[in-house]
Amino acid sequence: MKPRNSPTPVILLLAIAAWMGLAYGLFEGTESFVLSRIPNALGWRNGNSVEAMMVMPLLYLVVYLALGVLFLPLTLVIRRARWDEVLIFLLTSFSGYLAAKTTGAMVQWTCMIFGLGIGTMAVRLFRKHRERWSVGVVRWLPAMVAAALIVMGGAFLAARFAESRELAALPQPPANRPNVLLIVLDTQRADVLSSYGYHRVTTPHLDSLAAEGVLFERAFATSSWTLPTHVSLFTGLLGFQHGVADGPRRLFRPGPVTLAEMLRREGYATAGFVANIYWTGRHTGLARGFAHYEDYYGTPGDALYRATIIREFATVQQMLGAIDVVGRKRASHVNREVLGWMGRVKGRPFFAFLNYFDVHAPYLPPKPFAGRFGVLRPEFQAKRLEIGNQVKRPQAPEQIAYKMDRYEEAMLYLDDHLGKLFAEMKRRGVLDNTIVIVTADHGEHFGEHGIIEHGASLYTQETRVPLIIRFPGRIPAGMRVAAPVSVANIPATVTALTGMRDTFPGRSLLLPAEAPGPAAVPVVSEMGKTSDGDPKEWPGTKGWVKSLVVGQWHYIRLENGEEGLFNLATDLPEATNLAAAPVHAVLLKELRGRLQGILGLKLALRN
Repeated sequence: MKPRNSPTPVILLLAIAAWMGLAYGLFEGTESFVLSRIPNALGWRNGNSVEAMMVMPLLYLVVYLALGVLFLPLTLVIRRARWDEVLIFLLTSFSGYLAAKTTGAMVQWTCMIFGLGIGTMAVRLFRKHRERWSVGVVRWLPAMVAAALIVMGGAFLAARFAESRELAALPQPPANRPNVLLIVLDTQRADVLSSYGYHRVTTPHLDSLAAEGVLFERAFATSSWTLPTHVSLFTGLLGFQHGVADGPRRLFRPGPVTLAEMLRREGYATAGFVANIYWTGRHTGLARGFAHYEDYYGTPGDALYRATIIREFATVQQMLGAIDVVGRKRASHVNREVLGWMGRVKGRPFFAFLNYFDVHAPYLPPKPFAGRFGVLRPEFQAKRLEIGNQVKRPQAPEQIAYKMDRYEEAMLYLDDHLGKLFAEMKRRGVLDNTIVIVTADHGEHFGEHGIIEHGASLYTQETRVPLIIRFPGRIPAGMRVAAPVSVANIPATVTALTGMRDTFPGRSLLLPAEAPGPAAVPVVSEMGKTSDGDPKEWPGTKGWVKSLVVGQWHYIRLENGEEGLFNLATDLPEATNLAAAPVHAVLLKELRGRLQGILGLKLALRN
């Protein structure tokens, strides 16, 4: 006989679903946050932050309640079935599966077995204590809701309090220190900016910025993919020094002082706003030194994607034809974040790092920019996500040209929002007291050398990037520097312009080559062996690739001994490899020796 205070089947099912949703949401939120504090525990797919403890209880409450509602009609049709046991088994099995998947350390079938084991144990315990648990799950549901609200509110307040406390603890900066704004245009190659001579007007606002400062005509990234170059931008170190360029390592470990850490010690408010959450999210180690760092949860789509259940669903979405990165953060979002933060930082100089993701594949310029440089042809429009190894190879020249049009339209959109950012900073009266640095982490291939996208070689299409610096009163307007430079010299340039003591390798990019002082960081680029999914003819599939630019010459070396020598003065696209020409044998030997001396590698002649 059922006790008088036992809940009805409908109330019990809904209470079970709500309990399970809140309990598992709190568990995964806590699990994700704890793992995010452990270096390399989470990666580019499942990185997370304290916001997980705010979002996930509510998300899983909604999802699990929806599953509970689906069971309600069954209680009316098949009354004698133990639907409470079925629901508990399904939800606990699913929760166990998701908990195992969150870490990313278990394969699919192992997660499934783990989940089924958890579900079986939960049903056995429920059967043993059915009457007491049936009453308790309803009676104590308000307490569970209150606990969830306390955790969610506590996480929110803790995050805000930590930033406020760090700002309050900063030393008083010296008077008249300028702000620093470091802008990285992810995947922006230099030769398609109109200020770099491109035949289309793709970047009118960046062109204006360059006209008010200095433009470096031949600036080179230290790698052909995101993380190594960003580490160099923050430390002044080359890939072989900071250790991110080669091998499977995908983490910037503590050790070298970063630009954010140095400026914070000088009393600067520091903040990062990144759209490429995969390779500039806090899980990579790049957030070190920033009191405020906005990566995850920047958009509703990404906020949902941080939960394991949505990531699993996103995989299905892509199989069914999703064509964009889940929760992609556009330039408008980045601008809104940084301008909001600038409004809260008063009375001290700031260092803001911005990473924009708009020209990165898949190339999907928003309206009204889509179609500006070419007709949108249905046969070439994406039917699925096209990025990395998911891009179909080979591609017809006409299709590649179509993608280049979309890439340039995305540039036009990004440039428009950079113009809005600069205009708002000017309206607030902070632009002219800000060192504005615009560069990129790498470029992009569009069929040159038979390569698509990036991270595959060290040709100029992937390593030559824009570099523009504006600082009225300290940098003459309209300067252009033709000599090759490495973006790894940016930290030393910032310290010189802000009046800090020399800390970083290299020297200021604004010093003449003949001026006394430390030598500039050499123009060296590096990358490790790429994945086996790339075409075998691409350089990165043959082992590591390293390169050196000296004057007009670009020397490229592959691990298997292959070499490339290109004259950038007459062949900037690098169409002709001069390495085999006898007339350049002495030069080739000299450049090989220089690269060997810098890297400490033995570069034997190819057999």
